[in-house]
Amino acid sequence: MIGNSDRILVNYLLSQGIYLKPDTSPHFENIQITEIIPALVELAWQVGNVQASEELTAQCNLNNA
Repeated sequence: MIGNSDRILVNYLLSQGIYLKPDTSPHFENIQITEIIPALVELAWQVGNVQASEELTAQCNLNNA
């Protein structure tokens, strides 16, 4: 089955040889990557990659404004 919603994206941070599970990404502090990426993948299945990519860009622009 494609688009299994039971899967969870987890963000790990390697710090001094230990993997930590931070609440936010150090690279994308203002963006909830673990929520956006699964939603974006699902959206890409529904409307296509180009439109999903455009919506991600729009969301990033709103977060950086």
